[in-house]
Amino acid sequence: MGEKKTSPVLLLAGAVLFGIVAVVLAITYLNNKEAELKLSIKGPKIDKIEVVVAKENLPRGVKIGYHNMVTRLIPIEFVHPSAITLRSFDQYNGKILTESLPVGKPLLSSFVSKTFPKDFSDTIPVKKRAMTIQVDDINSISGMIRPGNFIDLFALMPGKVIDNEDQDAVMPILQNIEVLATGARSSKEHEEQLLMLARGQLNKLKKYSSITVNVTPKQAALLATAQDKGDLLALLRNRKDKSGATFTKIEVADLLSNADTLAKNNKMIDEQNALGGAAVAEEGDILLADGTILKKGDYTVDKNGNIVTKDGKVINKHNVTKLEAGQIVTSDGKVLKDKNLIVKNGVIMTKDGVVLSGRGLSVNDNGELVDANGNVVSTDGLKVAADGSLVTKDGVVLSSGDQVASSAGVTVAKEGDILLADGTILKKGDYTVDKDGNIVTKDGKVIKKDDVTRLAAGQLVTKDGIVLDTGKKARVAEEGDILLADGTVLKKGDYTVDKDGNIVTKYGKVIKKSDVTKLAAGQVIPDSEPRVAEEGDILLADGTILKKGDYTVDKDGNIVTKNGTVIKKSDVKKLVAGQVVPDGGLIVAEEGDVMLADGTVLKKGSFTIDKDGNIVTKDGKVISKNEVTRLKVGQLVTADGKVVNPEDIVVMADGTVRTKNGDVISGVTGDTADIAETLARTIEGEKIDFLAGGNSKDGVAEVGELPVLETNQN
Repeated sequence: MGEKKTSPVLLLAGAVLFGIVAVVLAITYLNNKEAELKLSIKGPKIDKIEVVVAKENLPRGVKIGYHNMVTRLIPIEFVHPSAITLRSFDQYNGKILTESLPVGKPLLSSFVSKTFPKDFSDTIPVKKRAMTIQVDDINSISGMIRPGNFIDLFALMPGKVIDNEDQDAVMPILQNIEVLATGARSSKEHEEQLLMLARGQLNKLKKYSSITVNVTPKQAALLATAQDKGDLLALLRNRKDKSGATFTKIEVADLLSNADTLAKNNKMIDEQNALGGAAVAEEGDILLADGTILKKGDYTVDKNGNIVTKDGKVINKHNVTKLEAGQIVTSDGKVLKDKNLIVKNGVIMTKDGVVLSGRGLSVNDNGELVDANGNVVSTDGLKVAADGSLVTKDGVVLSSGDQVASSAGVTVAKEGDILLADGTILKKGDYTVDKDGNIVTKDGKVIKKDDVTRLAAGQLVTKDGIVLDTGKKARVAEEGDILLADGTVLKKGDYTVDKDGNIVTKYGKVIKKSDVTKLAAGQVIPDSEPRVAEEGDILLADGTILKKGDYTVDKDGNIVTKNGTVIKKSDVKKLVAGQVVPDGGLIVAEEGDVMLADGTVLKKGSFTIDKDGNIVTKDGKVISKNEVTRLKVGQLVTADGKVVNPEDIVVMADGTVRTKNGDVISGVTGDTADIAETLARTIEGEKIDFLAGGNSKDGVAEVGELPVLETNQN
């Protein structure tokens, strides 16, 4: 019996079937692998729950509700067992906080109570004390100090109490102290009073003769002593203000000095405003008694010769002065008769280009130009001296050098920039240095090394080539100096080189040659990176930073260094991670920098921004976006937290650095020799680009390129 043969069709059908099964299995396998891969990338699914958190910093004793609480999604594994969720919040709505709750922190059921406070003592924080002091109507700011406010307390102390001096003095005693109660009214009762205040019902607020403040036992002792020996002064402050007094005492001599400073500042402002806002009359213009100029077409004349304005107001013809085309009228309505004067952009100047606005000159009732003493000034042959003073043809000085400023427009130097004798700045890359140390520009011009000033990164240079001293001296390398990786400079003689080329310091420390930069003589060494705080860093009163691990804290909260030195906790400031600790002087802003309300600058990378636009520091502290100033590249931040644009800086001839508004920028000066040289150079160059003290919109006289008479050498 022969073998049964399998049909080829069946074999083909089986092969196709098995192929289809294989493809399906392969696709299923690949889909499963793809899902696993996506899951591994995405991570495990995290269940989140909506918990209630503080919308703002809330002190204990505050009533919670939908107005001061918000929700936030938090992974379930990180939620505290006592956290209050949105679903359960209704039963806590309207209750009182028994603990202070920072912004963004979850609300716990243990933080709220329906009966809290049982009495006033429950509102006093642990380790704090409530102390009552007497105040009068003046010290209570006419009754405007309220519970929850923060105040500073000063004391007027008799001289005999202070080192047996003859002069009485005002001294700061306590700062940023919370007011717990005014009279018998605490913060809880004050809520209704706030509503009355918002409605303008100020007269219904009750008067009081005492305030109760939140102090430590030591602060209470200081306050009691001050109250016993002198008279207390209470100063109300913004609760967000973290600044403090920078003086120890103010005496009568300080008042006299302050009055002198105010007088000088006011004199400068008056001089800058003198002859300001001038206008040139056109045909048909008339001048009213109040200094207003009516243009032709803005008025009519009635049958009696009186002036009738567009709105129907009738002005007696005797109160009107008819102006001639080309006449100059000052902002206070004085008509100048001097034919040698012109006006450009509101600035009065001679036809020779000598600016008169801001020079302390004025116009008398006869239309004549007069000096501060009332003497008539002839503008014929008026000159500008090297120090910026105005000098008449006869050699009489009309304005001293401290009245006239050099010009504005500050440039922030970068590493490698150099300043030429004519005030030009050459940027790194725009020049080379030959074998003799001279500068060679791109077009082949050779500039002697003695005519060059090497600038440090961050130095400020005015448009006229004056280098501003910000208190940070440039480090200039000498022959043999080397720069270490941490920014330290080792001087020649303070190190040796071993057989491997490594550096060995006087004290035997070996530094790898790869961590060393050899410096060329005359090279400007950039300042080391700003001191940026890390978690656990603290700042001592003398500016020293102690790193986490370099100190311990004793049972009283004082700092103990590694060598056993004890530093009082009151002399220590806890730093926020990422906080920039300036060395003094100005900080030059870089891209992404922000400034907090207390003047601290946070560098880009030391913070993030949450979905609401608020700033979040590395340690999780949330700072409201309303308390943050976003800085522009090149902006300057002073030690007291003022932001100044480089173009708003003006250098006075006495070296004082001011803003265009006349505010002095402390800690920054200009070299008076540079200023005199710059003004002389500008004058000899037969043109002045700008002279500060003008009265245009930005406070600088826009006089363009004007011819100026030769420098008076007398």
